[in-house]
Amino acid sequence: MQKTSDKKILLVLKFHNTTKNIILILLFAISQNLTASDKVSTLERRADSIMRIMVSEYHKQYKKPFETINLTDSTIWNTRLYKFCKQLPKGGELHVHSTALLAFDDYCSFLASQPNIYIQIEGDNIGHTLYQTDPYDVPAGYLPARTCLSGNYLTRDRCLKLYTFNGGSQPNPWKDFQPIFRRIFNGAFGSPENFEKYMENAFNIYVENNIQFAEIRIGSTMDRDIFLSMAEMIMKACNNVRKKADFHVSIIGTGNKGYSLEEVQKRIDNVAYVQQHIKDTLMGKCNVVTGFDLVSNEDCNNGFEYYYDVLKKCEHEHPDLKLYLHAGETKNTKNDNIMWAIKLGAKRIGHAFNMYFFPDLYNEIRQNDICIETCPLSSVKLGYCSDMKSHPSIEYIHSGLPAAICSDDPTIFEHTALTDDFFAVIAEWNLSLSEVKQLCMNSITYSSLSKKAKKRIMKDWKKRWAEFVRGIAEQK
Repeated sequence: MQKTSDKKILLVLKFHNTTKNIILILLFAISQNLTASDKVSTLERRADSIMRIMVSEYHKQYKKPFETINLTDSTIWNTRLYKFCKQLPKGGELHVHSTALLAFDDYCSFLASQPNIYIQIEGDNIGHTLYQTDPYDVPAGYLPARTCLSGNYLTRDRCLKLYTFNGGSQPNPWKDFQPIFRRIFNGAFGSPENFEKYMENAFNIYVENNIQFAEIRIGSTMDRDIFLSMAEMIMKACNNVRKKADFHVSIIGTGNKGYSLEEVQKRIDNVAYVQQHIKDTLMGKCNVVTGFDLVSNEDCNNGFEYYYDVLKKCEHEHPDLKLYLHAGETKNTKNDNIMWAIKLGAKRIGHAFNMYFFPDLYNEIRQNDICIETCPLSSVKLGYCSDMKSHPSIEYIHSGLPAAICSDDPTIFEHTALTDDFFAVIAEWNLSLSEVKQLCMNSITYSSLSKKAKKRIMKDWKKRWAEFVRGIAEQK
C-alpha cells in the first residue's frame, strides 16, 4: 500500500511544468513542516506527562516541606526528577555573582586544591581566606586551606556555618549574609592565576549541567586596571573551556547602592573603559562587558531615584553599556525601585520580588519587554518568602511576564547553579513543560550577548531540546 507522503510527492510531480507546481511545492513543504512540528508537540506532551509523574514520585518519597530538603543529599540526586533537571538544556545563567559561582562542596574542593590559599582558624575572622605566595609571610592563625579542610581543623559542618547562609527566619538576614562574601573573597580572588582557575572550574561545572553561557556580575573596583585584569581572566577561562565545549560568557559590572554619586560615576566609567579593551574574538570582536548594575540590601541603602541622573547619563555617554538592575529584592510595600528601574530603561530586573505590591507595573514590564531574573532559592534562603510555593514569581510566570530562572549565589546558598533552582521550581510551582521550555528560551532571548552569539546558542539549544524531549518521552 502506498504511503500518504508518497502520494503527496506524486501529486507534486504531476504538475512539474505548470505554475501550480510552485504553489503545490510550497504547500507541500509547509505541510511537511507542520507534520514535523506536530510530532515534536506530541513528544513534548508525552514528556510533560512523564515530568509530572517524576514530580509526583518525588513528593511521595519526600513527604516534608521542600525548604527542609538537603539538596546536597545524594538520594535527591538519584531521583528521576533531579536527573531530569540536570539533563535539562537550560540555556544560560543571567544572574550570578562572581564571588559565589561554585556549589559549596565544589568551592571547598577548589580552596583545598590551591597551594597558596590559607584559612584563618584562630582570631576574630575565623574562616577568612587569604592568598599568599610566601608561606613565611602568612599571618599567625592561618593554615593552608588543604590542611584546614582535611577535617582536622574545619569540619564540613563548621564550613557550612562559615560559608553558607540559611537565615530566612532572622529579622535582619543581611547582617550575617554580607560578611560571608568577605570570608570567601580573598582566597579565590587573590591573584589573576587563582581567579582564572576558579572561573574555569565554575564554567566546566556549568557545561556539565547543560548551561551554555553565564552572565556574571562582578564588582567594579575604583582601579580600572584591576577590573580589566579580572575581565581578562574570565575571558581566558572561557577560552580554556571552549577547547572542550561551546561556552560563552559576558560580564555585568556592579557598584553598590551605598556608594556616593561620584563613586558610582567612577565605576561606570571604569566598566565602560574595560568594555572597550576586551572583546570576544570568537564572536567577531563583540563586547564581553555588556552592562552595569547596583547591588546590595535595598532595605537600608539608596534607591534608584537617588541615582537616576547618573544612571541616565550612562545611557547617553555609554550607549553600549546597558542597565541590568537589582530591584524589588525586598518585602517593603513602599520600595519603588522596580518603577525607577523601568524608567531608567533597564533591560532586565533582578529579583523583582515585591512587584506583587505594584500590579500596575505588570503591563509596563510587558510593554517594555523587560525580563525578570527570578532567583527562587535565594529568595527563600534570605527569608523574602517562607517557602517555594509562596514565591511571587509563580504569579509572574503564569501571567505571561518574561522571566528567567537564575541562581544568584550558589556557594552561599549551598546549591548547584540552575540545576537546583529548576529542581525547586519544577517540584513546587506546578509548571508545565512548555513553561519550563519558555523559561530556558527566555534566558537566551533576553541575554546581553551579541545577536551572532544568541543565534548560535539558540540553534544549539533547539537541537539539545529536541534530543532531551525525545529521551524523556521514551522513558516509562
